[in-house]
This record gives sequence, C-alpha cells and structure tokens, in this order.
Amino acid sequence: MHEIITLQLGQAANYVGTHFWNTQESYFTYGGDEASPIDHNVHWRAGVGVGGVDTFTPRALIYDLKGGFGSMRKVNALYDELEGGAPPAGSWDHGTKQIIEPPIAPSQFQKDLDAGLSPPAPLTTADVRYWSDFNRVYYHPRSSVQLSEYTLDSTLQPFERYEGGKELFRSLHREHDVLDRDFRRFAEECDQMQGVQVVTSADDGWAGFAAEYVQELRDEYGKVGIVTWGLEKADRVVREKQLARTVAVALTLSTLSQLSSLYIPLLHPPSQPVPGYVTIDRTSAWHTSALLAAGIETSLIPTRLHNPGQLGRLNDIAAHLNATGGQRIATLDMTVDGRAENNTDDDRPPRRDPKASKLHISWPRERAARGPSSTKQDHVYAHAAVARGFRESDEPDERGCDDRDPGHGGPIYSSCNTDLAFPHVPGFPSDILPTYSLPAPHNTDGDDNDDKGSPVSAITASLTTSTAILGRIQRVRDVAAWTVAVDEREALLDGLDAVVDGFLEGRWCSDGEEEDD
Repeated sequence: MHEIITLQLGQAANYVGTHFWNTQESYFTYGGDEASPIDHNVHWRAGVGVGGVDTFTPRALIYDLKGGFGSMRKVNALYDELEGGAPPAGSWDHGTKQIIEPPIAPSQFQKDLDAGLSPPAPLTTADVRYWSDFNRVYYHPRSSVQLSEYTLDSTLQPFERYEGGKELFRSLHREHDVLDRDFRRFAEECDQMQGVQVVTSADDGWAGFAAEYVQELRDEYGKVGIVTWGLEKADRVVREKQLARTVAVALTLSTLSQLSSLYIPLLHPPSQPVPGYVTIDRTSAWHTSALLAAGIETSLIPTRLHNPGQLGRLNDIAAHLNATGGQRIATLDMTVDGRAENNTDDDRPPRRDPKASKLHISWPRERAARGPSSTKQDHVYAHAAVARGFRESDEPDERGCDDRDPGHGGPIYSSCNTDLAFPHVPGFPSDILPTYSLPAPHNTDGDDNDDKGSPVSAITASLTTSTAILGRIQRVRDVAAWTVAVDEREALLDGLDAVVDGFLEGRWCSDGEEEDD
C-alpha cells in the first residue's frame, strides 16, 4: 500500500501537522458519496477501539514538550476503556500522595466537536492557544509522545540549542531505544512502507533532535524516502537569539538536509510580502501554519492518489528534483486562485491565472557576495508542479514529466493535475485564501435549498531545485564561521561546502556561460 509515516517534532511542526491531518480526514467519503481519489491507506492505519469497533487513525508520531499538547488527552474516546485501571503495585509500601496539575480547558471548538455539533463554533486567533485547539482527528495513544525533560515556553531552560536536542535524543535512545519504543510498531504495520515525512523546527533544539532521529532511521531503513520539512522562524528577536537560530540552521543544513532524500526549508511567517489575495495575521501560528500546510499537502498529493503518475512515491519526487545527484534541498512556492472576474459561473472551478502572484514560503532569494548566486540568473535543475481544483481544460505552465531539453541542458519539468481542490475544513482559518464552492455531493440536513458544498481553493504548488538557495547558505555559513567553537567549526563548514558543491558540480552551462571553478 506504499505507506508513509509522519514524524512531527515540536510545537511549530504540530501546528502544521494538525492542519495536515484535518485536511486528510476531510477526504473520507461515506454512504452514497462518490469514491475519493485519495488512497487513505497511505497515511491512515486500521485498528480496533472500544468494544471492538474498527478505527482509522493517522500513521503519525507526535512529539512535544511538557505542556505542549494543550487540552488533548493521550487516550481519547476511541480507546478510553482500553487504558486500564490503577498502575501495578511496586516495592514502595509507605503510601503515596497524588499531585495532579489542573487540566487545560478545551476550546469551544473542541467542546462542540465532543458534543457532536456540526459545524462547531468558528475559531478566532484569540481562541487558539495550542495546536490541539483546532484538532479534529483522533490519534492512537501511541502517537503522542511527551518529552517531560523540557517545558514549553520555559524561560529557565528553553529548548533552543541544537546541541541540547541532540543530547536529549541520545539520552532517550540509550534508555529506551526510541525506534523500538515509538517508530517500529508503526513501521511493522506497513505492507510496503514508501517513506517517512518529517516536519520539524530547523532553528532550535528540535533540529538537533530531528538530526539524530533521522540518522537512526537512515541506518535502520536505508532505502526508504525521507522528506523533511524544516520550519524556520522569521520573527524579529534579539541578536543573541537570532545568532543561535542561524547556527542551528547551519547545523541542520550540514547534517539533516544531507540525511534526507529531500529537504525543504519553510519560513513562518513568510518573510516576503504576501500576495494581495492572502490575508493572514503574521503573529498567529494558527494562520501561518495553515499556509504552510496548504503548500505541503498540495505538493505531495501525488503520493496518496489512487492514480499517482510518475511522481507517486516520495523517492520518485526526490529523484526527480535531485537531477544530478547533489541537489537535496528544494524550495516551495504556490499560487492560489479563487473566484476571479472572468469566472462567471459560481458552480464551476476557476480558470488558472498564469500571471497570479506567487506565495513564496521557502527562503527568499539572497544575492551572494561571490559565486554563481551573485548574478541575476539562477540555474534551475528541476521543477515539480501540482495543480489542483482548476477547470479540466486548464494545465499548469509546465511541460510533461521528465521533459529535459538535451540541446540546451535545461531543467527537468514535471506536472500533476487533479480535480481535487484544497478543502477549507472547520478549524482552517476562514478568509485567508480565496475560495469557491461546488455543488454539494449530497444533502445531509434535508434542506433542499442547501446545494453548496464547503469552500475550497484551487492551488498550484511547485517544488524547485536551483542555485537560488546558495546566497542563503553562504550567509548562514559566514555567520557560523565566526560564531561556532573552533573544535566544531571545520566539520560544520565542510558540511555546508559539500551542500554548495552539490549545486555547482552538476550545473549545466548555458550558451556563453562558463562554470565557476
């Protein structure tokens, strides 16, 4: 079934992951509904809950710090009676005193979901304190892993150092063997695991934790595809904290990006001005993570389609973008189309606008002081575009799969088109993206006048490997060169140089262009 297991590491990753799983849950169809084009077995696992009831829960491992899960319980309604009674008695017989911290109150959105109200109360940015406040999905109890060594938002012992994350993983791994305790159970349920999707912060302790985790996965499951989404904070902080973040990014690029089949850096909030059709609160993690989730979910949708085409596996996408063997870092951008003036039929998807402004959610292009990215022209190796929710006659402005121009050594283009638009489910911020509505497939409330379905968006998401990233890597390298301790500096700089070399050694020369030495 070519399953994918998702690792979510940290608060920022879990905001993105919650939007991702809410979207996946919306693809299930029931009764007389038309069959979904999504193969649910890729991301969901079958199980048995209370009273022998069949369950379907995400193939996900969700790691967060103490206090990071909000009001979400580890054991939910699907598994309540399986939790068991009192813990077994130990050797201590002198009496115990139980101290229980007051629980975090659920949001009104969660209360309405528990009560079966549809739709639940709409959310605002003030309502969302934790990612669990807008979660719509039941997880298996084994999915939630709290790391109690650190507390969320602690000022006394913040989880900000890359080395601190490495040390935490190694300590846990020595005590428990993290893969045996957490990951292997999910892997053994898979018939033919195609890979692992990792969502992690890339500029704090979670980056070091992720690097150690992925190293263990690579040693144990050498051939599976590992796609890593590295989340970098783009808010303004004091100089000391910004330096620590930059060093963490440097260490991430030199290790985690090279252990992954494909590494995609993402900024939250986007550092560049967003297009006019996007309306977000840049201070809200709920809003900014929604944009990232829409891009992630769209760009990898071929991996879960019943008819995926040539980019239907994580390794296929990674191999396509890694054109000459040294390009493991890609950037992501997207355009979103809603009801435009030329779309006069309200019950039809919009036409794709090739002139629509792009929403850049990866690194912005930075001019390097030297090297190929110091010029205006970037060299593009490969490009993979996914267009969803547009009229059938509309095609992306991309050529067919693996269509390289051998005469000019041009980039490899690939595209995937699907009628399945991006759904705006309850829990997704309203009005941040342009939407349209299609006729509802069936009427659930008996109201004959209710012929509109939920709002959806037509999105084009593109993954690209090019020399445009080299300016950013050079700037990170320059900061690390005078910030990192001498005994660690050489290995770090060698790792970053290896990343740069991978984007230079395979660079095709255009007419009149000489490859940089």
